[in-house]
Amino acid sequence: MPLVAYDIPSNVGYKLPPALLGELAQAKVIAAVKDSPGDLESFQRVMDGAAGSGAGCLTGSETLADLAMARGADGIVPGLGNVDPHGHVRLYEAARAGAPPPRGPNSGG
Repeated sequence: MPLVAYDIPSNVGYKLPPALLGELAQAKVIAAVKDSPGDLESFQRVMDGAAGSGAGCLTGSETLADLAMARGADGIVPGLGNVDPHGHVRLYEAARAGAPPPRGPNSGG
């Protein structure tokens, strides 16, 4: 069964260390990481640690989604995607294309 490590310290009071997440990814214990703290540098360390493992690195931060994608995130899993899924799809597609994120009402950005 594929496991996803979900780092959401605001709800559990503990931040999963990026090095641990990288180790779990490299050991094929996890299939992906959803990183929600909104710390871009920490997320970069997660992506670096998981590189080459096949584990997906996903951000849950709406405010950093475009920057995380530009740095190589595999995708975004934002809570607000439930409210405006089409806007977040446009944001994802723009990031994948290397374009600036869409802005304005209902843009997801």
